[in-house]
Order: sequence, then structure tokens, then C-alpha cells
Amino acid sequence: MEEYQLPQGEPYELPRDKVPINNRLFPKQTKVFPTYAQINPAQYSLIQDKGKVVTISALQQYNGSNFANLNTSASTDKLVLATPMRFLTSWRDVNSALRGETARYNASGELIQPSQLARDAQVVNNAWVYLNARFPQTKNKGFRGLDLVTIILDKDGKPVFTRVPLETCLKEVGCLADIESINTQGLPTKKAKTKKYEPGKTFNFYPPVLREDKPQEGWVAGFYAVSDRAFLSCYGYPADRNASLGGFVCAEGASEKNVGKE
Repeated sequence: MEEYQLPQGEPYELPRDKVPINNRLFPKQTKVFPTYAQINPAQYSLIQDKGKVVTISALQQYNGSNFANLNTSASTDKLVLATPMRFLTSWRDVNSALRGETARYNASGELIQPSQLARDAQVVNNAWVYLNARFPQTKNKGFRGLDLVTIILDKDGKPVFTRVPLETCLKEVGCLADIESINTQGLPTKKAKTKKYEPGKTFNFYPPVLREDKPQEGWVAGFYAVSDRAFLSCYGYPADRNASLGGFVCAEGASEKNVGKE
């Protein structure tokens, strides 16, 4: 019988400025997020929103406000309530990072550590919040006879209403939806392939419908999560307020040379 040696392995050295996560190397530090808003960077996380990066609060804020007052308070602070797309992106990302699948960074550009990821996930997985979405009767041939109204901030930090036709989404009430199927407005288009709730992956969806009593005002979107389930509902009352009901807010990026200037 031929003699041989078991593999002993070969030494290698990881770059000091990177960490391995899920068979990929991520930098420990990325670009600091420049913004006009006065935020604590450690309490905001970076997310990709189409072609740009924005930052979203890790903590639920402005609790006890109704929909209008929450948006007013946020805009006064040069912040904006998270849209369904931004919120679900953040919800997905923090749970994915907690599972060791990807990296997540705060607004200082620092890699968020596992202990902080666990705290952030605990908050968002037990949330009751308004989202930046309202569904009035359509003026533009939107899906189910509805438009989508959101609030954005202009270059001076002033709130501006945008109105576009609602895109096609799931119609079935209360079905378990797949987060990977969300459209550009953040609403799901496919049911989940599983019947199991998985934080950051699946949620019960209640699609937008026409508000018969106030069709021009419409319902508003909200997200509610507890330990064993999560709901994205698109027919909440804008006037509702509760000490536990608030929102997650986003800060927009700014030119670095203009940060801190009024």
C-alpha cells in the first residue's frame, strides 16, 4: 500500500481591511454618508435604493403621531418617512446580515458588528410603523384604479408630493408574499413558495384598495411585525395614532462640500 500524507493546508493572509462573509470579502470601512440632516450616524444604516445609496434609521421614531404629523415632523428634521421599497430593503438586509449572508454598514461607513445587527433586527422585527405611501383614486390609470402618492425632499430639504400610477401587485388578501418579488414601488407581485414566515424574506400582504368614504385621500401603507409574523398592509387609516405606532425615516445624500451648510 502506498504511503501518503494528509493535506496540511496552505497558509494565507486575509487583507487587514477586509472581513470574509459568506465566501466574499467585504471592506471594514466604506464611504461616510454625507447628508444635510442632523443624524447620529451610528443609528442609521446604508441601503441601496436603485442607483443611489440612502440611509435609514435603525430605530423606530416619532411614535404617537398620525400619518400627517409624522411626515411633518420628519420633514422639519430634513428626514423623510421610508417608502415600502426602502423599508423592505432595510428589513431584508438586516436579517440577511444577521444570518451571515451579507454585510451591512452604518452611516459612518463602518461595518455593523453582529451584536448590533441582533439589536437592529430585534427592533425592525417587532415594529409597528407607517410607510411613505398613500393610495388615492387614480388620475393616471393605475392598477386597481389607484395611484401611489409619496413624499420626497427637494434639494433644499422641503417636502414635495409625487403621484404616479400604482403598479401591478398581488391582489390576494393576507397571502404570504415573497420579498424578492417586490416591484419598483415596494409591493410584492408573487406569493412565497413556502408557508413559513421568515424574517426578511416573507410577509403577509394586504393589497391597496379604493377607500370608498374618501377616495381622493386613500388609505396609507403600514408594516406590523411580531416574533412569528409580519404584515404589510395598504389600507391603514391616516388619522390613527398610538404610543407604539411610529416610523422609520431616511436621510438623503448631499454633496460632501455642502454638508453642514444651510
